[in-house]
Amino acid sequence: MTTERFTYLSLKEYGYTDAMVCGIMANIAWESNYKSSNLEQRYEKKLNMGDVEYTANVDLGIYTKEQFINDSAGYGICQWTWKTRKESLYNYAKQNWQTSIGHPFMQIAFLNKELLQNYKTCYKDMMQAEDTVDGAKYCAKRFCQDYEKPPEIEKRIAERESTAERLFIKYHNGGD
Repeated sequence: MTTERFTYLSLKEYGYTDAMVCGIMANIAWESNYKSSNLEQRYEKKLNMGDVEYTANVDLGIYTKEQFINDSAGYGICQWTWKTRKESLYNYAKQNWQTSIGHPFMQIAFLNKELLQNYKTCYKDMMQAEDTVDGAKYCAKRFCQDYEKPPEIEKRIAERESTAERLFIKYHNGGD
């Protein structure tokens, strides 16, 4: 199973519509290419670690919790960057799941938790979007603007809407 398909099926388990799933997935595709151990590229050289080493070092405590939450490096499927969000991700992985910081389903569960607790309006609006290509594009835009908030956000929206459209056509009504 591909990481893309895994992400689709995992998000569907939370009762999301295809439009919402594909909108979220479009953002994940651009942020990390569905790679849950993804360390933001520009920090690999700065920290002298790649994805696997960074994840292992965080898991083993070699790279401490304080270092992880304060290094400003995007990490995981959503490239969590802000220290409060990275601390919440870290605590969720270690306390609730007792697993690796890079565990893919844990990160999807954490994304769901954040949407329900901290991004309620975004969640509600995406859940109410029509389950159509236009709805998927709308969800991609909302998730980008409200949840991801990448640099140069206006430049990012079109690429994510296009990806959401492609994904919706691929997966809607059980497509593969």
